[in-house]
Order: sequence, then structure tokens, then C-alpha cells
Amino acid sequence: MIPNDEKIILLYQKELKLRSSIKFDFDIFVIILILTYLISYRLSSYIAIYKNVENKSGIEIGFLIIFFTLLFIPISNINQEDFSKQENRSLAKWEPFIKDGEINFEFGKNFDKWFNDRFSQRKNIIFIYNNLLNKLNKNYYKLNKIYFNKTTNWAYQYSWFMLNPVKNSEFNIYKNNIKKLYDFCNKNNIKLYILIPPGSGQIYPEEVKPFIVNNEKYKIEDFQNEINDYLKNDIVIYPFKESKEASKKDYIFPKSDPHWSEYGAFIGFECLMKRIKKDFPNLILPKTTDYNIKKHNQIITDFPHTYRLGYFYESLNIKELKESYITYQHKKEKELKTLKKENDTYLEDVFFPQGNDLKVYMVGSSFSENLFLFARYSFKNVYKRRYNAPSGGMELKIARWEEDILKIKPNILIITIQTNAINQFKELYKNEKESEK
Repeated sequence: MIPNDEKIILLYQKELKLRSSIKFDFDIFVIILILTYLISYRLSSYIAIYKNVENKSGIEIGFLIIFFTLLFIPISNINQEDFSKQENRSLAKWEPFIKDGEINFEFGKNFDKWFNDRFSQRKNIIFIYNNLLNKLNKNYYKLNKIYFNKTTNWAYQYSWFMLNPVKNSEFNIYKNNIKKLYDFCNKNNIKLYILIPPGSGQIYPEEVKPFIVNNEKYKIEDFQNEINDYLKNDIVIYPFKESKEASKKDYIFPKSDPHWSEYGAFIGFECLMKRIKKDFPNLILPKTTDYNIKKHNQIITDFPHTYRLGYFYESLNIKELKESYITYQHKKEKELKTLKKENDTYLEDVFFPQGNDLKVYMVGSSFSENLFLFARYSFKNVYKRRYNAPSGGMELKIARWEEDILKIKPNILIITIQTNAINQFKELYKNEKESEK
């Protein structure tokens, strides 16, 4: 109840946010403003010429008209895509001047990023720039942190081929997290296997010059051995030796992409399956005779499992592969049934009636994609989950899939993390530990 007294004043001390009911479309405003200016200027120019109001020549006025007309080109066809395949990255999103009824004080910076990512002809400008770099540099050139060796056609990026060292001070975090996951699997009658694919710099150290890959400094074999000794079970598989030997026959990694090739993934999958067979003696191992094997002038390295030139080459605008790569097509691929598939999370569930009668749950990075190409034909049910998909999160936190795992009740859980992302094992139970504190 409000007292009816003029001497009493009610005060509201909390911050009051006023929501605007007016929506301001800055794109339309800029276009209208420029059009209005150009039309007005052109009309005044004609009047000036014919009435001698201005002491300007027709050439000068024509130049100005052409100049301002050219300003329309960048805004004539704004790119509406959310992701650039050419640069392999997400594009800046539009942030309005009035956001949630409040003024967006970062509007200038946001608009600059948005426009720079989306103006018309940007793709052509990048293409021309990349080609100039390619022609002006004799041996190496660098673009977007990607190096290209013109003499060998190898492309590479520092962050992709370097090993991610495990610090001694943090090693207990790795051990305890993996032990906790191992205990969770044992409690629910699930066999856990951790596959660590090698990086391209470990298989081809001579090809990534001018960088030097110090494979002796951060031995993944030490990580493998210590975890396996700690658990008294060899659940960590690091197929470096097998991959190195197989690289003498064909490419474990393509020259145009940081992920392992189909051939490289098959070698890694063979090593994994041999280890699984120790726990499941009746397991049928994969055979090359199950596939039609041929060479292809493009590669499959990542979701959605389609042929492409490769991430590095696409970023550098290189239009063709000089080499051909082994590709596998299962002879009974028509019998494979896709039960569920999500393009935003890279989730994929499949059923193959000819596979081993086991349920397999796969969690991993982009390296798990080519592994999945073979796993889906080796087991009846395979459930693939990506920890670093565009939607759903970017960290390997087991809480994201724990409920799903308990619901599906798989026989096998496979974690696939390549050497340069091995620090993701620190994230397995990160939130739980912080909440306990």
C-alpha cells in the first residue's frame, strides 16, 4: 500500500534497465544512408555542371561518382555463412547495436569483425593473395600459421605436429583421471581402451623443416608404459612403431591435412583390435580382403567422411593433390544401417549385422573419424561421439557421455586422442574436482 502523503517519497535503489521496443537494423540504415548520399551528390553535381555553380570538371565529378559507386561492391553480397571452409574457421556473428534492450558498447568492434569476415568478393581476394604468395616464394611460404614446402608439396602447422608434453607435476592428474574412468568401466562391465595416434611430425620428422620435432624429449611410450603399469593392464595403445614401419609402403598422413589417412587409421585400428582380442578371444580381426582398395586423388580425414583436398591445402587455396592415397570401400557397405546422425555434434550410431556381436562406444577427437570408418564394419553396434564438435563442447569431460553410456551399456569404450591433444585427459573429471573443493 502506498501512503497518500506528499511528504513521503518512494525510492528504488537497484539498477533499472529500460528495454527498448525499437529494433534498429544497422545494415539497412547504412545502405539507405549511402544511397541517399550518392543520389544527392550526383544530382548536385549535375546541377553544378549545368549551372556553373561549382568550378569542377566533368572528369573530376565522374571520378567521384565511380569511386562512391565502387563502395557498393563490398556490401552488395554479404556472406551469410556461419563457417568458412576456405579458412576452416567460424565467421564472426552479427551483434546488433541494441542487444536485449540495451546499448551494445562493443558494437564498433563487433561490426568490424563481422564485415571483415563477410564482405563481397572476400573469397576471391584471399584466393589472389594466396596465389601471389605461392608464386613469389621459391621454397616455403606461410599463411594462417600453415607452412607449405613447394619442393615436396608437404603442408604442415606447428600446433599439429608438435607433441604435447606431460609435465611431471601434472602426471598424477592424468593417472587419477584415467584410473577413475577405468574403475567406472569395470563397475559397469565395460572394457576400456585408449588409442593415442601419433602425429605427422613423429612419423615424418624430416618433412616438417624448418621445425625440429624432438621425439626423444616427450616420449609417448613413457606415458603409455606408466599408465599401463599403474593400472596393471595394457589399455593404452600407441601404434607408433607399426605406423612408422607402414609409412614405408604408403602415406600414414596425407601431405595436405593434419589427420591420419585412411591407410594410417587402418594400421592404428589393426593394433587396437589385436589388443581387444586379448579380452575377447572370439573376436574376428579386420582383413584387407573385406575391402575394395584403390587409389584416389582426394582424401577422407574428418566428418562427414567425404572426399576433399585436405584442410591445409584448402586453407592455402591449393587446387589439387599431386599424390594419390589409398581409400577403402567395404564390400558389404550396403548392409550398414545408420541409426542416428547429427551434423552439428558429429554423433553417429550405426548397425552392421556382419560385425562382431559387441556394442562399442567411441569418444574422441577428429582422429576418431577415420578410425570409425573401420570400426563400423567390425562390430554390430557402434556409437561414435566427438568431444570437439562445433556444438556440444570442446573438452573431454566424461560427464557429457556418462548417462548415455549407462543407457546404452556398451561392451567396449574406446577413447581416441592424438599426441598433440593428450592434455585433454586432465579434463576428464575437472568440474567434479572443482566442486569438491
